[in-house]
Amino acid sequence: MVIKEKLREDVEKLIRLVALLQEDINVPLLCSHYISLVIVRAGKIEKVLFEEFINSCMKECSRMRRIYVISAGIVVRAVARKLIKYLIDHVRGIELIKEHFYRARYYKGRLGTRCYVAILEVTEGVFLPSLLRS
Repeated sequence: MVIKEKLREDVEKLIRLVALLQEDINVPLLCSHYISLVIVRAGKIEKVLFEEFINSCMKECSRMRRIYVISAGIVVRAVARKLIKYLIDHVRGIELIKEHFYRARYYKGRLGTRCYVAILEVTEGVFLPSLLRS
């Protein structure tokens, strides 16, 4: 049974987290009663240190099951898609749920910026074998 007050609190926390993405927050992680996720900004260093980043998030929130990889701009979007393809091909315990391309109305002073979001699900079993050694 869903406890409406806890769900409302979780949604409010998610809205605050998304609003803070434009600022420089270290780990955009939400670990609440009903919503547990992390947002990976492909233009940030997390993409290079993905294994350590996700492992630290999993230690902080063992209930986390969703990873959202977001990017904006043509080059960053292409890098993000390559990252997702690599993860799907080489990492056990992670599954692509959906990819979505869209145009942001306004992003960093530009109108109509091309953007990308990939939704990944953490499945049971081995999560991240050594990505950096393969």
